[in-house]
Amino acid sequence: MEELKRHQTDINYTADIDRLHKFLLFYTEDTTPKYLSLLRTNTSNLKIHLTDISLYDDTNLTNRILNNTFTYISLLYKAIDNILYNENEVLFNDEDDIFLYHRIARLKERQPDKKVTDVFPSLLLRNYHITLIPPSNIFASPLRHIKACDIGKLIKVRGVITKASQVKPIVRVATYICESCGSETYQQVNSDTFVYLSECPSERCKIRKVKGTLTLQSRGSKFMKYQTLKLQEHTYDVPQGCVPRNITIECYGDTTDQAKPGDTVTISGIFLPKPFYGYKKIKAGLLTDTFLYALEVISNSNNSSINDTNIISSYSINPSFTVTELSQAIAPEIFGLSDVKKILLLMLVGAPCNVRSDGMKIRGEINVLLLGDPGVAKSQLLKTVIKIAERGVYCTGRGSSGVGLTASVLRDKSTGESVLEGGALVLSDGGVCCVDELDKMNEVDRMGIYEVMEQQTVSVSKAGINCTLNARCSLLGAANPVRGKYDTKKSVEHNVGLPCALISRFDALVVLKDDPDVENDMRLASHITGIFMGNEIESTVDYQKLQNIIKASKSIFPVIPNSLLERMSDIYVEERKDNNMITPRYLLSLIRISLAHSRLRMSQIVNEEDVEEAVRLMERSKRVLKREKKEFIHPKHEFYNMVVNMFKKSEIKEMNIEELKSCVAFKFKNENVDLFIEEFEKVGIWVVRDNKLILL
Repeated sequence: MEELKRHQTDINYTADIDRLHKFLLFYTEDTTPKYLSLLRTNTSNLKIHLTDISLYDDTNLTNRILNNTFTYISLLYKAIDNILYNENEVLFNDEDDIFLYHRIARLKERQPDKKVTDVFPSLLLRNYHITLIPPSNIFASPLRHIKACDIGKLIKVRGVITKASQVKPIVRVATYICESCGSETYQQVNSDTFVYLSECPSERCKIRKVKGTLTLQSRGSKFMKYQTLKLQEHTYDVPQGCVPRNITIECYGDTTDQAKPGDTVTISGIFLPKPFYGYKKIKAGLLTDTFLYALEVISNSNNSSINDTNIISSYSINPSFTVTELSQAIAPEIFGLSDVKKILLLMLVGAPCNVRSDGMKIRGEINVLLLGDPGVAKSQLLKTVIKIAERGVYCTGRGSSGVGLTASVLRDKSTGESVLEGGALVLSDGGVCCVDELDKMNEVDRMGIYEVMEQQTVSVSKAGINCTLNARCSLLGAANPVRGKYDTKKSVEHNVGLPCALISRFDALVVLKDDPDVENDMRLASHITGIFMGNEIESTVDYQKLQNIIKASKSIFPVIPNSLLERMSDIYVEERKDNNMITPRYLLSLIRISLAHSRLRMSQIVNEEDVEEAVRLMERSKRVLKREKKEFIHPKHEFYNMVVNMFKKSEIKEMNIEELKSCVAFKFKNENVDLFIEEFEKVGIWVVRDNKLILL
């Protein structure tokens, strides 16, 4: 085997720790020592900005910290320990840790000449945690952009939390007490596993030549909060046909319990390898696992970049596109369907969520169901919505289970305890969840959607875990009619095969019919052949600009005047008269669509145009379509109606039977007429005398 070559480096860690020591002491902000004042206040989380180090030091110290972060964090701890424990002054009181406080007091009483740091491990004395804040020029990158060259470096990644373990204590300093001499022994733990000490290493036991037995004392040991997270990359960061990548996040101290499944986060941390142990090590060979040592966890639910904020504010002041132009920018490769695209645009914008003082919440997200014949581009519309939405998850009804849509309870490999892993609806919190082939889903699996569509939450009661996860998302579903083609003579419930309780939760149910029309079919054929020949489709608004406009629209919170609220109430009452299947959710849907349309106009007040457009779209997408009822009438009852009408018009009470047969000969045969007359005579409707029919 070839020997490894020695590599000479010009890094001087002794000089660097001296530079960090001076930085902590002398860096000032507004004539006040910034970090020295934080140390004096005994803060538990010390945030050190690397931008401040780059301003103070001109020896490229910041780059060395970014490339070897874990080592320089240890140097920072040493520099801070030298400041805090200088001249035997330890910033501890009995309120922090009474056990350690009495230890230090006993040491000063018995051995006043000894320094505290010479007896106790520095990790045992620390009551603070360092958080390195990376410079502003380091942006969050997708998981698949992390390479092997990033190991040991400070990086920033973005993604969605899919699984979070419980917060558990992890030992950092194990304290033992000797059963023979009574002395304390400390073992500093820097990895996931450690071997218990068995023999006492104190001088007293060595002099007595006794192998003292050590007993682990949990009360005297130092523990930290520990939690593992599973981070998955965003759907828009995943290339076509690829599987989303995951990475394990290890959180310690104050970084724990900062995120839950479904949260979109940006995490700053150190990318490190993690070797396998035991049987896994033999099986893995030269391979090692990787993880991210978290330094800072930031939730992105209410955060946006500075560039996006500038675009949003500029468009809010001067909107340059109409609602129709914006709706045409959705899937321009799909011919027609202008109203459907407008409904999908309103769904992406949504309405403001209404939270009352008593805690009652009325959702603002708009749910849409596309019901139509095969080949009308339902799935393509769903894929386009996923591209435009800031956060979206696509799944199919046949390939998704109820647990996959809501949340599952898994067994943690390290602790063996039950942990939650969010499903599609939880992961799309704050965005859109698209479910294709909704009618193919099993009814038992479909039950999990009911709570999400109205309450915007997912309740889990499994394996002793009772909790509620947020699922504040819009649901976009697509379904085919039961018999392939939509039958206008039957109801929507009969066509789609979904229960009324689920259909009523959709704000808009759009029926897409593929009816033959010569002119429309010719234009559609020309459009399809043009796309096949490579013709470019012109669109005034690209998807990136449309995303910024949607962000700008969501910053508007319109108000509905009282006059328009009364108008909406009247519309709801009129609809109830025509159709008893309409529920109060119809009125809420009308309000949401009106608010969303007002948002797209960048208006703070809903006007008559918004309400009229909402009514028109609701008529276009009524849940229960009006259908022609054609009742079957038996021929004998039809004959009876004709006879009664003839008697009323002529104002007579009797008629010759031969004359009657001639009057109804165009519809009934003579033998049928004789049969009908005989049947009605038996029940006493009329009598026959002298070949005359007498009506009673």
